[in-house]
Amino acid sequence: MGVPFESMREVALGEFVPIVLLLTDIEGSTRMWEHFPAQMALALDRHNNLAEQSVSKFGGKILKKKGEGDSLFIVFSDPIAAVNASIDIQSALRLENWPSEIQIKVRMSIHCGTAIQGDMDYFGPMVNRCARIRGVAFGGQVVASEAVVLATRDRLEPPAAFVDLGLHRLKDLQIPERIFQVTHPEIEETFGPLASLNAFPNNLPFQTSAFVGRETEIEHIRTVIADNRLVTLKGTGGTGKTRLALQVAAELVSDFSAGVWAVELASLSDESVLLTEVARALGIPDSSEHQKIERIAERFRDQPGLLILDNCEHLLRGASKLVQNLLAQASQLKVVATSREPLQVPGEKVIEVAPLEKVDPSGDLDLIEASPAVQLFIDRASLANPQFASGEETVRGIARICGRLDGIPLAIELAAARSRTMSIAQIEERLAQRFRLLGASAQSQSLHDVIDWSYQSLTPFEQELLSRLSVFQGGASLAAAEVVCAREGEDPWEIGDALTRLVDKSLLVLEYGANPRYHMLESIREFAATKLGAATEEFKARHRDYYLTSSAEFAEIEEDHDNFRAVFDNLREASDPRIADFVLKLAPFWETRGYLSEARIRLRQVLSVTLGPIAALHNCLGSLARKQGDLEEAQIELTEALRLSELASDLPGQATALANLASVATVRGDLPVAEDLSLRALAMSEELGNKPQQVRQYIILANISERRDSFIEAEDRLKMAITIGTEAADKGGLLYAFANLGLVCAKQNKTAEARSAYTSALKISRELGEKYTAGLMLTFISQLLRTEGLPGPSLQLLLAARVIRQDLQIVLPPDEQEEENSELTELEELLGNDAEQVRIEAKQWVWPTIVDQTLSILGNV
Repeated sequence: MGVPFESMREVALGEFVPIVLLLTDIEGSTRMWEHFPAQMALALDRHNNLAEQSVSKFGGKILKKKGEGDSLFIVFSDPIAAVNASIDIQSALRLENWPSEIQIKVRMSIHCGTAIQGDMDYFGPMVNRCARIRGVAFGGQVVASEAVVLATRDRLEPPAAFVDLGLHRLKDLQIPERIFQVTHPEIEETFGPLASLNAFPNNLPFQTSAFVGRETEIEHIRTVIADNRLVTLKGTGGTGKTRLALQVAAELVSDFSAGVWAVELASLSDESVLLTEVARALGIPDSSEHQKIERIAERFRDQPGLLILDNCEHLLRGASKLVQNLLAQASQLKVVATSREPLQVPGEKVIEVAPLEKVDPSGDLDLIEASPAVQLFIDRASLANPQFASGEETVRGIARICGRLDGIPLAIELAAARSRTMSIAQIEERLAQRFRLLGASAQSQSLHDVIDWSYQSLTPFEQELLSRLSVFQGGASLAAAEVVCAREGEDPWEIGDALTRLVDKSLLVLEYGANPRYHMLESIREFAATKLGAATEEFKARHRDYYLTSSAEFAEIEEDHDNFRAVFDNLREASDPRIADFVLKLAPFWETRGYLSEARIRLRQVLSVTLGPIAALHNCLGSLARKQGDLEEAQIELTEALRLSELASDLPGQATALANLASVATVRGDLPVAEDLSLRALAMSEELGNKPQQVRQYIILANISERRDSFIEAEDRLKMAITIGTEAADKGGLLYAFANLGLVCAKQNKTAEARSAYTSALKISRELGEKYTAGLMLTFISQLLRTEGLPGPSLQLLLAARVIRQDLQIVLPPDEQEEENSELTELEELLGNDAEQVRIEAKQWVWPTIVDQTLSILGNV
């Protein structure tokens, strides 16, 4: 049997009390009030009477003053009573004979937990959460939180039941809530999908705590966004610009059919990668700057979208240029930026984000409790200390603290975190002492002073660790923190414990996942960096050396990409010759994961200062240029790579350059030159015992054979490549070999062998995260499906392949491009009216799910 909540009792104002909430709201009431005010007034009165009868029957209480318009705020002591009352109300409403112009359909939500007791009122995150749950429901529907289901287990009498609707992200952006629908034969049971964030395209990040207050600001910003295409939220550090922007985006997500997308810029230091970051946030693979702008413009040409650019102040020039370009090209796009300075873009609307409003500590207690600053403090204090209790004196003390902190949200959160070990009176006393010590200027630098106060409360080791962590960009894993931050003689094991304590004190944010990471808010990171002092260069060097020697897999590099970028910038600024080897180390990651444009930018930056293994840099740059279809640059760079390798008698470099040049010649259709270059490269690779290079040469030679229609020879060469590649565990080589084997088998009508080869290649592609070959294979598989009489899946893959090739700037040879165009026309004619729907679906395909979708087609058609 579930345990009922304790009966409602008299408690001191400001205390946390257990409570069950039933919130209601009439769907479409605004429209009915506008068109039928007299009928609506009578209907609302009847609605209220029916609700009061049901609530009274089950021992609840309606707090009318909490209702907004035609909503009701109902409290119970037992969740089972709330569930039964909701069924009773919905049944009565359904049976009522409403006026013909009026349709009373009420959405309801039930939630239980602890809330702050006011004077016939309740506050706190639990109340807000219940309202968010109500907001995703439909009129006539009753939804409940998992807490309600657990609390009523075995006590809900049939035919009433709960139906699990799954996990849903609510607009508070916190951890998803599992939502259940209350069902009963006497109430409506069939509805569409819940209107949660799951239902709309977005990448809004999870938040570890609730958003508190600023309802007026949110409404104002929403209004401004409606009338302007660029809105900048401007304010000093710690005022909550980021959290406010994200919350506004969450509130607006249903207004933007092309999605709401957030891009974090704080950890970037190079303007040249801004567009790449925006494209990746939108799920657009890497390509040239022109292609990325075109793809973004296409995304927002016919459907509205919202882009959040967070923390622009250190990249103002680049951010301003980017925003102007995007707004000019993408007619349905709107941008919200956060910055300490305006972007100075024509048409920009700047909104100053002020601290939270102060409240008179001696005033009305309900007004104090309703203050966003006080609510923020209480929410964060209760997270830090689950036993936190906020009676009247405590609440007034919190108001005084928030006033002293000038209502700066970050300062309030840091002070609230101290409630783990201090009472409110102690926090207030120590803040007063600190500000007296600092003098009159303290009020104008409250955030800095509270961060410093929090810093001074740390142990010497915790202080050292916080300042040392400031060298990281975009956060750090525990392993990285242990290596970078522990000096010789210091126990790395102490790092983990100290990190936990810093999280507890809100100086670090822990991002949970398979590999947890520790982040600093930018204001705290800036402060911590100033405390590193003379040790700055030492720990920058330790950070640099850690990533220079890192043997991280691609997935780990992706997580730490901002740190790797920071090391590159550090090496470049110092003209450190190790930068050449470092960029060559990162090049395979950039190439495989689709950062081709960034890789070319970085390589050119290194070549401009002529550091390190020049031939290898030219080789790499030429190969990337070929993959993006820039054959002219590829030829120039690879020819230079070959010349420099020959001057240095560098056989591996010569073999690589010859192989790359052979690939360029193959794409151009110059097969005799391609074969000569490839055979020379193969001979060198065999002399060197370089098996991965041998694999590559056999693949190029097979491509040449295939273009000559010598399919048996091509198949033999590819099987040789697979044999050598398997011996060398060369997954990259095997990926290309299987992909080409699938194509050659398909051209010989060996359907089963082709499917098997493509499946092997796709699985390796998924494992490596390799996009380039996956894009090419879609075309090959499309051709295979067409020969099998499956025009729908064939067209779907062909169109998706075109999108990916455009993103990556893969250019087919003229004869293949002409053949594909003809294939496309024939498939569309075969499908007739169904072709347009296939086109729409294909454009939605994005990496990495595209591999799974293709494997599914291969397995299920």
